[in-house]
Amino acid sequence: MHDHCRSVFVAAVAAVSCCTAVGQGLICSAESQAGLGFDKSTKSWRPTTGVSNEKFVVRKSTNSMATLEVGQFGSSAPVAFCEKDFEQDQLRCRGFFQEFMFDRLEMRFIRLYYAGYWNEKSLKKLAPTRSEGDDSPSVIAGTCTTL
Repeated sequence: MHDHCRSVFVAAVAAVSCCTAVGQGLICSAESQAGLGFDKSTKSWRPTTGVSNEKFVVRKSTNSMATLEVGQFGSSAPVAFCEKDFEQDQLRCRGFFQEFMFDRLEMRFIRLYYAGYWNEKSLKKLAPTRSEGDDSPSVIAGTCTTL
């Protein structure tokens, strides 16, 4: 009985420690945004800045090839995968034309979205009905809290 209790305790500690690197996860709220936007009237790319209200959740991944994943708040679909847990208090996750970087000590993050502008012709081949400017490169910065 004593060995059984010890096994249960060790399993419980292992389960908690695997998920407490980010608590039960992180919820991250964007605050600022900068990037490029396409002005259809002048048919030119212009710098943009502004406030973003996007929210993201960092959670344990359901994908066996990733440890954690990032999803938009309110959606179960991941937009990026993290191969590793936080290392030296930082985490980097990659998705389709985007990367996220999180810092657990600062509780801050940035998201780089790099579709559009530089690869318009390639994107048009993938989606012939798209228009220039449908995707705009941007950097979003914000803060996180533990769930």
